[in-house]
Amino acid sequence: METLVQPTIPLWEAAEATSIKLRAYAQRQRLMILINLLHGEMSVHQLDDATHIGQPALSQQLAMLRTAQLVDSRREAKRVIYSLANEEVKNCVKQIETMFFAA
Repeated sequence: METLVQPTIPLWEAAEATSIKLRAYAQRQRLMILINLLHGEMSVHQLDDATHIGQPALSQQLAMLRTAQLVDSRREAKRVIYSLANEEVKNCVKQIETMFFAA
């Protein structure tokens, strides 16, 4: 008879962190932001021009992406510049782009 293996606490924590990130990837506006950032840093104004999301919604989506640790931001004078957080995020967005956006 098989015994059930109980997940360890680190596995639960990793699964929770992963589910937060996957929810961030799974929303249309956030995915549009991530794909635009795949090709380089962008200001909020540039992201708005590229995505046509609109300032209030764009700010909300960027906040969610920061919370999920998918994007980083930095100040450049009065502008806020966004980029993908790390190589792991870049690789994930590249895979999504390749799988679902390739012509």
